[in-house]
Amino acid sequence: MLDVARVERYLSSARETGQSCRLFDVHAHPFEVFYDGLPYEPDPECPGVHGASPRRPYAPPSAAPVRLNPAGEMAQGRQVSLAWGKQKTRQAYRHMGPTVFFDQMKLCGIHTVLLHPVVSPEAVGDGHMQRLAEVYGARDRLLFSYCIPNDVADEGIGHALTRAVAEYGVRAVKLHPNRTGLALASRAGAARMERILDACNRLKMPLLVHGGRSSILEEAGTAENATIDKLEGVDWGISRQPVIIAHAGAYDCRLQDVEANVLPSLQKLLGRHPHLMVDISGLGFDLMHAVVKRVDVDRLLFGSDALYAPMWRQVVIAMHAFSVLGRDAQHGLARIAGANPARVALCREGNQP
Repeated sequence: MLDVARVERYLSSARETGQSCRLFDVHAHPFEVFYDGLPYEPDPECPGVHGASPRRPYAPPSAAPVRLNPAGEMAQGRQVSLAWGKQKTRQAYRHMGPTVFFDQMKLCGIHTVLLHPVVSPEAVGDGHMQRLAEVYGARDRLLFSYCIPNDVADEGIGHALTRAVAEYGVRAVKLHPNRTGLALASRAGAARMERILDACNRLKMPLLVHGGRSSILEEAGTAENATIDKLEGVDWGISRQPVIIAHAGAYDCRLQDVEANVLPSLQKLLGRHPHLMVDISGLGFDLMHAVVKRVDVDRLLFGSDALYAPMWRQVVIAMHAFSVLGRDAQHGLARIAGANPARVALCREGNQP
């Protein structure tokens, strides 16, 4: 447990770091991913905030004690029941909207966030992008990615992505094989993956891929579509643009498995493909520490997985991981949230909200 005083010191250092370089969160979600359809209404008292029904007052985040490995975190390998998942979802996404993100960003010094909508397997058309544009609008510090719906045929992926760039200004592609049901190990899944990579390469678009399990999807039978063994079977060389393995390939995995299997396989992938990067989103301290210890810092990107995990909390955990390893926490944050995202062309000039 990190007490409030230590948390505040980390956050103060993060904000100080953000004064000298623009810090970027490469992995956040504008809406809840797994359950779809939480009813929201604009908060009449807080512009830029949308509240789920029944509406409760919104309060900006503030520093609080941080449990380094919270019991029941989805990214810690616990079997997640449907009821538990829905409860956590409603807590995390009780409020959403641009003001919610800007308040998180202000607390921890983050300047720009890449928002990833994720569609259900049954989604049709670009309704998710229309909703994203309606709620979050054209704000230079909140960038959009594009999740390709399953109703887009393989041969239409390039056209769909081109249209998304033109209509919504998307900056990256988000792929969540577990949620969308893309079986990477199947012939059809591999063929679709190749089309996605080819489109990203032609349009010079970074690709962020969920890495790990999603035990919340056990009943759907797609919980392990993106485990490290499946990711190893993909020909990532089809695209020469940055490919980011989210959660360091360790989402919903136990520490023992991550150290014995995930990280060795991940390091082999990074060795074969110089354009692959890793984000550390949604990890508790033990997993974060293991990843930061063993993966070259030049291949790491900061991601929070907000709003599932508070952005400010993930900044604190990342800085603490650097500190425990005897490294300068501010310098580490400047690398993974500043220099590295800029190097993979995810940052751009922006205006204050």
